[in-house]
Amino acid sequence: MTFVNYISLPARELAILVNALKRPGSGNPSSRGRALIEAISQQGWAKLHQLEDLISMQDSRVDWTALRDVEGIARQLNINLPFVGFKPQTKDHDFSGGVGLSTAGAACLLIWLERLGFQVNATAVCAEVARQTEEHSCVSDEEVTALWYIDQRHTMGPVTVGTEPCVIPIGEVDTFKTSSGYRVEVTNGADGAPAIMSVTAPHCVEGPAREAVTCPVCGMLYLSGYKPDEHEHRIFHRKTVTTLRPVPSRAIKTALKVDPEAVWVNERSPSWLRIAVHRRAKAFKREMGFDFTQWDPTSDEEAIGFLFVDDDHRIVGTCCFRPTDAEAGGQMKLDWIWIAPDERRKGWLTKNWQRFVGRFGEFDVERPISDEMQRFLVKNGLDHLL
Repeated sequence: MTFVNYISLPARELAILVNALKRPGSGNPSSRGRALIEAISQQGWAKLHQLEDLISMQDSRVDWTALRDVEGIARQLNINLPFVGFKPQTKDHDFSGGVGLSTAGAACLLIWLERLGFQVNATAVCAEVARQTEEHSCVSDEEVTALWYIDQRHTMGPVTVGTEPCVIPIGEVDTFKTSSGYRVEVTNGADGAPAIMSVTAPHCVEGPAREAVTCPVCGMLYLSGYKPDEHEHRIFHRKTVTTLRPVPSRAIKTALKVDPEAVWVNERSPSWLRIAVHRRAKAFKREMGFDFTQWDPTSDEEAIGFLFVDDDHRIVGTCCFRPTDAEAGGQMKLDWIWIAPDERRKGWLTKNWQRFVGRFGEFDVERPISDEMQRFLVKNGLDHLL
């Protein structure tokens, strides 16, 4: 679910919910329902009646509202409701049980009730989710909701309860605070009854405005103000910049000391060399506006790459050779070439052309041939390749 922020109720039930939140709560909920929380933790699942009892113990005001229908609210919040029962003792025993929620699912529902302003405490159940997932490398969306909540409690953005069927909110606005300090804003409909309710946490922190931005350097489209996107952009940007503006590479320096032919990259080459070609193939793709990258970093039997490396051991570009059609008798072709912008027109292709001929013999050039490549071929007396 990862923090669903909206549900809807019949207009009459929304009015009852508003009145329930205006009433004083029953105090600190953290000391109530410990036995039920322990039982849910041991089972790894919560039966619906257990969760209903736990909610009622922590804040009985929920019992007066439509939110007492745990199954119905869970469905609106996209919480999984699997069929759960005790493990059979033998294969001859039938499996029986009923609809329930995982520990993480139970935590998600408790979180939502607290975000609505009820005095419900989800921290103990969230802590159990953290314990259960401590050794896991992957978690579900419900689990990550519970894990994030421990650090985000009372600070998250508003949640909203609307009406179904929809009532247009055109009337007066009523605001109040719940016993737990949550700020409630209710907008009425034309009939004076609540049409929509928004609830904001007492320490809500408004994040920076989010805006779709295309980085002018690396070309990545990301959402500014959204931390996961910004993190991905920093990683991608760093890799792209070191491709566009090459820096000395210790790895390539060491590889060339061991084998001067390490600049030739094929399917059997170390993965870091194949990735080096792939990064430059992606730069070529972005620059040319192609739909796909013309190099597979994991497996590409026919492709042979070549890395252009300067005296400072910077990878300033790359090119790729592939076999032409079968009728050509196994002749190779220069499939594509990309040179870092600041290194262009410095003779990299001229310096290495005879090296390519020495390895492949007479080779072809992939069509269509760019204007720059046409000028190079004419200048070097290679008009027959046009």
